[in-house]
Amino acid sequence: MTNDIRSGEAECNHLVQLSGQFNKLVELASNLIEKIPGFLLRPWIIGFFLSVLAISYMSALYKNFDQTLPSWYIKAFEWQVAHPLQAIPISSFISISDFDGRAEHLEKQTYRIALPLFAKLIGVSSFGGLVIIQRVTSFLFLMMTFMLLKRFFRDVPAALFGALAIACSSVGGWGFQSVEFFDGVAYFLLLSCVFTKNPFLITFILMLAGFVDERAIAASPLIYFCWMKKNYYTITLHDFLSLNPQRIGILAGILLFIVARYCLSLWMGCPLVLRAGLFVDASKALEHFKMLPFASLFFLKGSCIAILVGFALLYIRSGLLLIFTLLISMIPLIAGVCMVADFERSFGYVFPLIFFSYKLIGESLPQSVLRGITFASAVFSLLIPNVSFLFEVHAVIPIYSLIHWNLEGGI
Repeated sequence: MTNDIRSGEAECNHLVQLSGQFNKLVELASNLIEKIPGFLLRPWIIGFFLSVLAISYMSALYKNFDQTLPSWYIKAFEWQVAHPLQAIPISSFISISDFDGRAEHLEKQTYRIALPLFAKLIGVSSFGGLVIIQRVTSFLFLMMTFMLLKRFFRDVPAALFGALAIACSSVGGWGFQSVEFFDGVAYFLLLSCVFTKNPFLITFILMLAGFVDERAIAASPLIYFCWMKKNYYTITLHDFLSLNPQRIGILAGILLFIVARYCLSLWMGCPLVLRAGLFVDASKALEHFKMLPFASLFFLKGSCIAILVGFALLYIRSGLLLIFTLLISMIPLIAGVCMVADFERSFGYVFPLIFFSYKLIGESLPQSVLRGITFASAVFSLLIPNVSFLFEVHAVIPIYSLIHWNLEGGI
């Protein structure tokens, strides 16, 4: 019995020592950041730095996925840029007998008119121009991430740690990796709905996000919770759900999207709802559902720590009621994620949950604890390589190697 007590005391002492060493690391890293000249901490410089990291972490995927798109597919996109308010005549670019996953994607793309309209307005007509727009919005997404976390935390080191955790995950890098999908643009627009306080802008931006990808509308309940009223001690269901100007803007954006989508379907002469053949069967959807824990760990990476802490704070303040309310609000998004073949990129639309958690943490915890959580998140994301849902591990490729490969004609 005495030996067991001594063994337990030794383990406790060891944990205390490890905790002390971790706190010293956090303090050292924070002090280094605080010594950085102010001009180097400007949002656009931090955004560039985060973009370099994001590209390096996603770059291994460039050689893993076939980035050489068929010419008919590129021509179909360029046709949509020239005629953004018309249904894409897919059979004009590929015969019905040769229909594949990309042809099915074009059926969905017919309704995704926001990016083609914007490209037409600024004079972009090539598919490469669309890709460049996505790269720019992905940079803006990371720059805005740092700015938003500074607002939440009121502490530069914690904001930078949190931004690092996001940049080195698939959420931060997907817009730099993807060539034929434009989720990076939708991610940027969704985050803009958290960043701006103007309810009219929120309404307009959220509607635009839905016309980049419909999953943005499914993710809008998470944006709604990001605009919860501040309450440092207790959170009631009324606090969790009550309206304010920003939340009214979100609800108006959802309604405006539904009305505009209906009008667009009438204008184009296309069905309002996508045909069932574009979704996976029940067994595949169940398989995707079972992969959600894996997806959370390897797509969100270090940001999972912030989400867990956020859920813990919700539980401490009000028990399970608010957690269940939050999970119920995610049902449309999770259902959409599980019912489509491109499960991996679809899962990224849960990212507003990260910012909801960070906002809650920033309002609730002291600076030292806040820095510890965000530092642990950053270390996790930096040390763990990106993993695809095919269970393939992709090592990080330094940015200079990627640039060299691109100059050789890799993309």
